[in-house]
Parts: sequence; C-alpha cells; structure tokens
Amino acid sequence: MHIDVNLTLSILCWAGMLLLLLALIRLAWVKGAIGRLLVSLTARLFLNDYAYQLISNVTVPDADGTIRIDYIVVSRFGIFVIEVMPAAGVIAGDEQQTLWKQQLGEHERWFANPLHESDSRIATLAASLQLPQALFFPVVVFVGDCSFSGSMPEQVSRDGNYVYYIRSKSELLLSPADVQDVTRQLSSRPAPAHAFSQLHEMHS
Repeated sequence: MHIDVNLTLSILCWAGMLLLLLALIRLAWVKGAIGRLLVSLTARLFLNDYAYQLISNVTVPDADGTIRIDYIVVSRFGIFVIEVMPAAGVIAGDEQQTLWKQQLGEHERWFANPLHESDSRIATLAASLQLPQALFFPVVVFVGDCSFSGSMPEQVSRDGNYVYYIRSKSELLLSPADVQDVTRQLSSRPAPAHAFSQLHEMHS
C-alpha cells in the first residue's frame, strides 16, 4: 500500500494545530479575551454608535492607585459601567446578597457580589468625573460555559444579552455636550498594561 508522506504530514500538522487551539481555548486568559471580544462586538453591532459611545479598558485613579473598568458605554440615557466575568458552571445570587455562589459539578465556590463591586467602581468613577452617581448604571456580563440558577437582577446577563438592559433605559439624563465631554475624558485615559491578566476569572 502506497502512503502519501506529504498528505500524512499535512494531516498531522493540521491535527496538531487543532489540538493546540483547543488547549489554548481552555486557558482562562484566552476565555477572558474571547468573552471581552464578544461583549465588544455585541455593543458595536446592536448599540447605535451615534447614540452610544463604547470605551474599553478605562483606568480610574483611586486611594490605592488605580482601578480598571472593562467597558463603559456613554449615552444620553446614562453611563453604563460594564464588568466582564468569564465563568463556568451555575451562578446563583441576588442584588442584596453579599456573596454569590458558583456551582461546578460537586464543587461550590463563593465570590463577592459583583454588583456591589460595580457600585464601588461607579463611586470612584463618578468622583473622578465629578458627576452624580445617579447618572451611572452597573452592568455585569458573565461569559463562557455558565448558566444562571433562577432569575438574576436585570443588570446581570450572559454574553451579549446585556444590550437589552442598556437599551431599556429611555430617560434622557445627559445632554449631547455632556456625552461628548465624558467620552473625551474617558478616551484620553491611558489603557492599563496587561489588561487580559486583570480579568476576573472564575474557572475550575
């Protein structure tokens, strides 16, 4: 039987590349990067860029140095502060609970309520911009192979569904000049180094 060596090597090469790709996808930081890309693409596809300004990787000074915010959407309907949380398993929690639960098979993990953490980030951002906190809305987006146990607060969603919450806000809170000024201020801030390594990973 004649064996085509070149064809065999080509198949082995492609198989090796596929295995490498699958291994990379399993890495936490790669999952985080893919999740962030999904959030960004969803915003660009489903949020009109005339009405909504998307800004990524914003650094804000605080008492301990700086904090990083994954995404901020600025619009006349408010300023939406988005935290991306790559996760696996089943997520359970409500707006009032201090701790939320992540169920991975037989294993449980408790983590701080991300809405409470978002409130802290909003307070810092609002002070930095010298704007009232009432103009800001927290948005938490879980990405990855995860699901929710029961209903979640409206500000919490999976993957690209967060745009429905943003688009549900219809009360005008900012003038066009305000939107332009806030966007300019946030866009001029330097992006943090090693942004991917700072993601909130929640994998097994």
